[in-house]
Amino acid sequence: MKMISKIFLVIILLIGNFTIAQQKFHVEFNQLKGELTLKDNYRKDFGRYHGYEIPLYKGDGVVFIAYSESFKPSLVLVTPNGNVFKQSKNNKSDFVQINAKIPESGNWILYVVGDSSALGSYELQYGFADKNSLSPGENPDFCTALDFVLEHANAYFLLLDNPIDSQKPFIKFPQALDIFLDDSDGSFTITFYQGDDYKQALNFYKKYFEMVKNCLKENFSFVTNKSEQSEEYKNTYSLFTEKLQQKPRAVKVDLYDFSVSKTKQPVNYLVDISVGKLN
Repeated sequence: MKMISKIFLVIILLIGNFTIAQQKFHVEFNQLKGELTLKDNYRKDFGRYHGYEIPLYKGDGVVFIAYSESFKPSLVLVTPNGNVFKQSKNNKSDFVQINAKIPESGNWILYVVGDSSALGSYELQYGFADKNSLSPGENPDFCTALDFVLEHANAYFLLLDNPIDSQKPFIKFPQALDIFLDDSDGSFTITFYQGDDYKQALNFYKKYFEMVKNCLKENFSFVTNKSEQSEEYKNTYSLFTEKLQQKPRAVKVDLYDFSVSKTKQPVNYLVDISVGKLN
């Protein structure tokens, strides 16, 4: 489908598709607020809309999410040649999303669209990964896999939670028993031990603490062997925090002791590594 008109409000989103020295992966997150008003362009067969010009490169992975409490937004992604590449029409929800792998380089256009009565504010979120950051590779070592997950924390794991290729298997982490995104705190969690042997659990905890410490660069600080306890478990943990003032990334190594719980648990001990962003 060919776009008939190229009249749009252009806001250039500067995407850092550049190489950072010694950085294996590059993932970004952008968030902006907009508003549809009576002054915005309206086309009968399209709707009322804002357009964003975005420089993208072949092989890039992107996730666009639009949200509004004022109207039901739709999204349309248009190629540099003016062809509709992907669209997500929305007649029911205040939330809409497009996932895509970019097939050609150039200045793409993303339209946030409402119907003829659509007026009010909206929020647009955008997760971006260059072509080398969509996978850590077939058999990544521990530090490479950790770097990959840490880089995706920059975009709150949007591209891991919403894979560009739905047939692609979830990231493999060396020697992991389980991998999942924790909806309760938005963290990416990897389980390395679950069982009833405390000494074995403690050895796993010490082992992965040292491995994480060796992987992280000087821009992370850490506190170690802190503990907290509730009625359900005791938790001993080490926390590595990025040296940033706002929304730093963090890596936490946990040893959970469920033997203190008053209710029967599937296992007595669990060793996890969780990666996320601190608010």
